Amino acid sequence: MTWGFLALALVAAPCTVPPMEAAIQAGLPYESFDTREGSYGWRSLNEAGCVDAVLALLEIYLSENETRLAEAQRLELRFHQGQSLLVQCACLLLMALLHARMNPMQKPCTARCRPFMDRKWVK
Repeated sequence: MTWGFLALALVAAPCTVPPMEAAIQAGLPYESFDTREGSYGWRSLNEAGCVDAVLALLEIYLSENETRLAEAQRLELRFHQGQSLLVQCACLLLMALLHARMNPMQKPCTARCRPFMDRKWVK
């Protein structure tokens, strides 16, 4: 029983950034953080619909690096936080409006919104 629990605890949810990964990213230079690839890069998380993880990761980076970031970099990261929230809200609205009336031309446009609709708190 203990081993089964341990195995489950080691498997991270798709939208969860492990604390060690967040700490590593917080120490990166701005350009490296902003362009980080892979499943834990903030842009990859955003693409996957993991808005909460994106917001948290951007906030961690901002708080850890505020004194060494240029104002333009801080503003850009804040912009990306707002952009992630805005896209999420727009997707929710779009999916609600098109739910029953979606034609084939609209489906590709709404495919990126699907992760938001699959969240428990949206249903």
